[in-house]
Amino acid sequence: MQPDVIVTETYPFGRRQMRFELTPLLEWAAKQPVSPLMVSSIRDILQARSPKREDECIELIQQQYDKVLVHGDPAFTPLEKSFAKAVQIHSQLTYSGYVCPAKPPAKVRENLIVVSIGGGAVGKEILQAAQQLHASGFEADCQWLLITGPNMAPEDKKSLAKHNCDNLQVVELADDFIDSLSRARVSVSMAGYNTVMDLLQTETPAVVIPFEAESETEQLARSQLLEAKGLLSIVRENALTADTLKAAIIQARQQQHQRPAINMLGAQHSAELLKLWAEQHMQTCKKRLRYELASTGTRAATLGNLC
Repeated sequence: MQPDVIVTETYPFGRRQMRFELTPLLEWAAKQPVSPLMVSSIRDILQARSPKREDECIELIQQQYDKVLVHGDPAFTPLEKSFAKAVQIHSQLTYSGYVCPAKPPAKVRENLIVVSIGGGAVGKEILQAAQQLHASGFEADCQWLLITGPNMAPEDKKSLAKHNCDNLQVVELADDFIDSLSRARVSVSMAGYNTVMDLLQTETPAVVIPFEAESETEQLARSQLLEAKGLLSIVRENALTADTLKAAIIQARQQQHQRPAINMLGAQHSAELLKLWAEQHMQTCKKRLRYELASTGTRAATLGNLC
């Protein structure tokens, strides 16, 4: 293969466990006669790292990458807010806007409460608290939809499914999650990037329980940013009970839910930027090769065939 562009998702800002294959890839790319454009693709908020890890990341970006594509909007939250050393690579940063599904048509809110935990590998406590709240009689006029995700342990799915009844349904996956959110009276979920984008697009009243295990900071930071703008309510993991969830749902339904004026065209812009950068990169390569052809002959002729 002779790629024009190589994009690494999160790396070197994270994904260090993949260094066994990414380090050889970067070394291979640097040795190519016509080196591919190297792009790091990252989210709006980065996980906190040690100063040593941050320095290693900056060094890799400066030495082996051309661009850093940030899937966010600096008017909403600049990368420097979660990664102060981003100022050292400012010239390499470009913001795409937020990557999310298209905004669905406005729908009439129904008596529906959607409780989801993404893939389901973590977060079962959220579903359990929701089930307990439902059992207490809260929002008895609503349909409760609990979505376990495909990765929840089978025994936990089975335990939750025992509580299925006329107004509570436990499913592994929603047929159309965005549609369900756009109709819901309120959403209860974690605060991952994709889920938060879905909430912003549907403007659904929301309670989030950010994932904080293993010193994770990304979801909490994103949640606090949105809570400060009155867009959702937070329940911390260590404070989650049926009662705290109830209070947060009541609060969420009283907040504003109009999406802030931020760039939500990240998918389209990312594709356009990668295409533009690839074209510019190849034009630069061709100019360099023409110069080498004129000055060195044989080696440049070989490079010219590659281009």
